Amino acid sequence: MENDKGIGASTGNDNDNISVGNKLKKGAQDAATSMWVISQYTTAFITSQVKKLRAKDEKEMTEADLEEDRMQADATDAAEAERKRHEQEALGIRNS
Repeated sequence: MENDKGIGASTGNDNDNISVGNKLKKGAQDAATSMWVISQYTTAFITSQVKKLRAKDEKEMTEADLEEDRMQADATDAAEAERKRHEQEALGIRNS
């Protein structure tokens, strides 16, 4: 039996507490987040390749590699935070 928020009896699994509409919304948001991450990884890769082509020495090539890694790590961290926010939103948890 569900209450007015679409949350049914708990079985200990968070996914059991999410209504179908919220599951669909969360899935769409997660898919959009994944597409954003792919675009950020692509941007990092292209930026790194251009910098490597223009590099005058090994130091500049290494810096390009490090910047690519940093950009990818930042994108991954942002995506994890966004997915966590989607999960909390789907469960009806609000951050103050």
